[in-house]
Amino acid sequence: MKNTLIIPRKIFEQGLSSKEIAIYAYIIYCSKFDKHLARVRISTIAKNLSMSEGTVSKYVHLLNDKKFIRLEKTFYTGPDGKKRQGTYIIHTLSHIYK
Repeated sequence: MKNTLIIPRKIFEQGLSSKEIAIYAYIIYCSKFDKHLARVRISTIAKNLSMSEGTVSKYVHLLNDKKFIRLEKTFYTGPDGKKRQGTYIIHTLSHIYK
């Protein structure tokens, strides 16, 4: 189905807040479904969901703690030579889909 977002039903049975569900759904939207993998910035999620970066960061880390996603930080060297945090690589965990 083209232009369709599939969200596992289990997600609504886990006692997540509406913000956690919205962020999780956005991560799924950004992911390559067959690989359960998204590369997205906290700032991008915040902008597209009209939330602050602090709020998104809080709930992304809660989803990570609750094992709905697995975070992997990336880093790059800025023009000033300093190491900076890049995007998160977010793995949506396939056990949610079973």
